[in-house]
Amino acid sequence: MSLSTGFSLDSDILEIVNKPNPSKRDSEFEVIVHTPYEDIKVTKLLLIETMRNYSKYVGDVIIVTFNLTGGTFIKDVYPYRDNLEMTIVEYDRSSLKTYSDNRYKLVLINNGGNVYGSKYTSSTRDHLDNNEYIRVEGQCINRIVEGLRLIQVEGIYENTLLKDIVYAELTEKIKNLQLDGKAPEFGIDMIEPSNNNEIKQLVIPSGIYALDFPSYLQNASYGIYNGGIGTYVQSMNNKDYVFIYPLYDVNRFDQTEYKAIIYFTTSAKFNYMDNTYNRDGTVLKILAGTSLRSLDNAENDFMSQGDGFIRVIPEQMMNRNVVVQGDTMNLDASSHLEGTKFKDRTDGVDKPIFLGNEKNMYKYRSEINKNSLGTYQFTWHYSNPELIYPGMPIQYVFEDNYGNIYKLTGVIQLVVSKYDNALRNTSSSITFMAQKPIVYGEDTVIS
Repeated sequence: MSLSTGFSLDSDILEIVNKPNPSKRDSEFEVIVHTPYEDIKVTKLLLIETMRNYSKYVGDVIIVTFNLTGGTFIKDVYPYRDNLEMTIVEYDRSSLKTYSDNRYKLVLINNGGNVYGSKYTSSTRDHLDNNEYIRVEGQCINRIVEGLRLIQVEGIYENTLLKDIVYAELTEKIKNLQLDGKAPEFGIDMIEPSNNNEIKQLVIPSGIYALDFPSYLQNASYGIYNGGIGTYVQSMNNKDYVFIYPLYDVNRFDQTEYKAIIYFTTSAKFNYMDNTYNRDGTVLKILAGTSLRSLDNAENDFMSQGDGFIRVIPEQMMNRNVVVQGDTMNLDASSHLEGTKFKDRTDGVDKPIFLGNEKNMYKYRSEINKNSLGTYQFTWHYSNPELIYPGMPIQYVFEDNYGNIYKLTGVIQLVVSKYDNALRNTSSSITFMAQKPIVYGEDTVIS
């Protein structure tokens, strides 16, 4: 985190507002429902809502709301409700350029019952089409996510890096998937692990699913990152990727090419701008406006859950760690105990947690790093959520009441977007975790 004095953020924000934005989309969507026997184009689309929870889920939760005539829904869609798919095409309204074209498994959320035995089944198609419009909500499920969630990993590895193990298992399982009669085009994007030690022997137990495998390695006896772990399937540039990334690593902003800077201002004059983002090379700049909320609980997490740990090093347990002085023999704790803490507190009060005989330090360092971060949330109007990817590092920039500029680094955790077809625009709620000023102190201030 850093701070600067003597100037405001207006110049940075005006650059976003006024600069031509070639990455801005004027989108429209075409939605098609597929039954085993026909393709039905939706003529009355209402909403497309997408939740991307990069810390808890492995794939998008997409809810599509639309109207169908009564005859179409009752006669053509409902009878095949257990075997439906949906295609969503996003294209530019002016040029008709296609941005994305994805096909999903479709699960009806409402209108899944109360049809048979009701007035609908005794009515003719013409009567239903002329007198009934039925509001339908359906969840779209990525077919690759659905396939990978059902596939288990297995294998025995010796003297191998964890990154190579993850790549080998996921690549092999993806090759076995078949969509529309062929293997999907797929990529794996894995951030370089903090743990670069060779694993002498790894026997993967039965019952581990492919998309759960990275989390298993993180939380079992090995550990991958010092900043937690997320695994997520997302499409980028019309190609699906499995992203594997740390959730709480604040150092990646300076190490990553594709990242975002989020500007927060208390100036109401920027509340109603329709230019709210821009791309500066590989850096996405976003105007948060005045809507940002902070869920920073200061140092409470450190005080309740600990700001460090002490452990017994398992590899040293069987060594004779003693010091003989004359006729006495003393245990040399320094040779088999190891400890770490996040920082030296100014009041001298620390709360280390004793872990006992523990091998995986990456899991516990992740908890400490998570506790050093606050949670922040804002509404991104006229947004383009497709520019955000899982594990994307960010810098949050804001100005205090004294004209000081703060910069906090962190990682995006959650993106919830809604396309309103009546308004023809998309708004998104963005949640990210970033440095707590009280924890990182002067490091967050540009001086």
